[in-house]
Amino acid sequence: MASRIESARILLQRDITENRYPIDSILPPIPKLASKASCSQATMRRAIRSLAQAGILKPVKKLGTMVLRRPPLGRIALLLSAEPHTNLILQDALCRQLAADGFDCDLIPHLEDPQLAEVWRQRLASPGMRPDCVVVIRPVGVSPIRAALSSLCPAQVCFDSEWCSASVTGGAHVVAVDHRQAARLVAEHLLGLGHRRVAAFAEHVREAEGSLALEASRQLRDLMEVAGGSCHLHYGVDGFDGLLRLIRDQGVTAFWDLNDATAVTTLTALSRAGLEVPGDLSLIGRNDTPWSRQSVPAITTVSWNPEAVARTIAAAIRGRLAGDLRERVEFVPPLLLARESCSQSLQMQKVPV
Repeated sequence: MASRIESARILLQRDITENRYPIDSILPPIPKLASKASCSQATMRRAIRSLAQAGILKPVKKLGTMVLRRPPLGRIALLLSAEPHTNLILQDALCRQLAADGFDCDLIPHLEDPQLAEVWRQRLASPGMRPDCVVVIRPVGVSPIRAALSSLCPAQVCFDSEWCSASVTGGAHVVAVDHRQAARLVAEHLLGLGHRRVAAFAEHVREAEGSLALEASRQLRDLMEVAGGSCHLHYGVDGFDGLLRLIRDQGVTAFWDLNDATAVTTLTALSRAGLEVPGDLSLIGRNDTPWSRQSVPAITTVSWNPEAVARTIAAAIRGRLAGDLRERVEFVPPLLLARESCSQSLQMQKVPV
């Protein structure tokens, strides 16, 4: 009897998935469904009850049984980042996209405790909970929780906002932000505003190599030089005084900071030094966090383009589930969001019209 119930359930699920019974529609009467499935009406009722418990169907008084949603295409374990601001940027867009594409999603916190990681592994290993694919947001090494998830499911998709040429994929399908494109967007924006002498946050120390900030700042420098301008690389070790020297000694009129949080700090430090944004210095951040939107003035920033990232991750998951387990890196073009922290350079404002 159980196998007949499962067969009726699978047939009904397939008809819903293939849109023979669209979302919000009412299923045909049970006798008709039972006849189509070559089963008894009692078996069909149990199959419908099972799908109702899964949230796919819903009994509606005096109408029948309504289709609420399509059956899930697969179960996804979404391993969150250890960085709260990264989850803040991406989590909502990704969860919406996965739900819209028909995936069930379990949110897994970043855990360094091996015992807690084992608790999660046992929970996800239980019937009906085992993931078909693991999505890792901003991986940092192989944490205990990621190792636990890998033991359950080798198919992994990673989003790495910090991926650069020195990074490794670890066998996963990596979705990354195209920071070279970000540099091009910043160069076009600043050149369009008349800025010819700019600076970019390169790294915290001069000896560092292989970081995305360094790659992006070098790309901006190359683009500015091609356009007849210049881009000075600013290092965190030089502190705010180093940025002031670039403004006062090198005539820098715009600065691309490491991220939105450091841009807010720079904004405050400039104000204390008697300099105004954007009057004395145009300022650009990275990541489009609430800090950039809520500061005064609101900070121009380079967004990860979270909706596009979410669509790319969902497509990568479908590829993994279809058997494409190739190691690869896929870049998503970012967006530049122009706000009040950038304006025309003083040199352009002095040119008579």
